[in-house]
Amino acid sequence: MDSSPGLSDAKIAVIVAVANDKRGVISPCGRCRQMLMDYYPGIEVIVLDEAGELRLVEMKELLPFAYVNSKWTNYDEREGLKNKEN
Repeated sequence: MDSSPGLSDAKIAVIVAVANDKRGVISPCGRCRQMLMDYYPGIEVIVLDEAGELRLVEMKELLPFAYVNSKWTNYDEREGLKNKEN
């Protein structure tokens, strides 16, 4: 689990995207998936499956061929990307 920006003691373990106009749970868009993979790679996401049931998936399932920027030298599935300078 990762710390939430601005909240040192808070941990983000699960996230869900909810649409307006009573559309309910939706799958995160591609940009959101990439941001989650970059900053919270160990997070789990609640999505609707093909049968309309809520399902908990890992980021590697949601974004199986994730882009990893060449500026980053080390990618850790639990901790995310680590900058070359750190």
